[in-house]
Amino acid sequence: MAENNLLAAAAATLFTDATYTDIADWAGLLNLQLPQKSTYYSIQSSYLIPVIAENYKKQEDTIRARLICQTLDGEEVQICGDGRSDSPGHSCKYTTYSFMDDSTNQIVTFELIQELLRRCKSILHHICGVHRWEEDGMEHKCYHTELPADEQRKKKWLAEDSPAYKVLYEVVPNTRLLKDLEQMALFKHTGLQRHNVVFQKQSKQWIARPVYQETTQTFRNDMMDAVIQRRLDPSVKYQDPETHFKVPRLAANIARVSKPRKEDVISGHASRFTGPDS
Repeated sequence: MAENNLLAAAAATLFTDATYTDIADWAGLLNLQLPQKSTYYSIQSSYLIPVIAENYKKQEDTIRARLICQTLDGEEVQICGDGRSDSPGHSCKYTTYSFMDDSTNQIVTFELIQELLRRCKSILHHICGVHRWEEDGMEHKCYHTELPADEQRKKKWLAEDSPAYKVLYEVVPNTRLLKDLEQMALFKHTGLQRHNVVFQKQSKQWIARPVYQETTQTFRNDMMDAVIQRRLDPSVKYQDPETHFKVPRLAANIARVSKPRKEDVISGHASRFTGPDS
């Protein structure tokens, strides 16, 4: 029972968007028992994050299925897009781009811009029948499932020396196209928000105050139940990396040239200021 209490405490912490430090301080003042920090993160990896990922995938599949049905029925589907950059700066490496159904305000999917760029460039490998390749010292693969050997053999892949491939090769790596992908300028963007106009006593001016839609959090109860069920699943072993959610491996940076040796960079930096005669 005590073990389940620790599991529930860890789940409630993560599912309410709180941090371990915040909850630990609060619990400490009330003399409540919480798992140790290392235990908390082990529980998070073994039980909590996989449950979040599974529930999100189910919701994503449901939304996509509904949009496909709308399209097949001849109904209009409008998808909005918006990006959010994390510090430092507005580098696409730290930008998450979300796609939302304009009629329901439901998030259809989201991607790291870095992943979108990689998917776009992966076309050049896929159309040649190459589904695994190495780039910048990292192994990459296509996003589709493994093709059966018979299907791989029967498909008519493009040859790298074919005119069609050469034309596509000029388009896909195009700097302007990749820049457009980063900016997503051609998508319908979110940003239209309802406001109330109120008089602010402090500034003695009329100001626009955003009106936020109240959200429901009933999904948290379902995830709490799912965590307990995962804990009871004999195939899921605590602290076993094989049962953890697989996080996509991102490149260390988004530089388009290889990283030089540290000594060469320092030497070049010093020579700019010291000069040849110093």
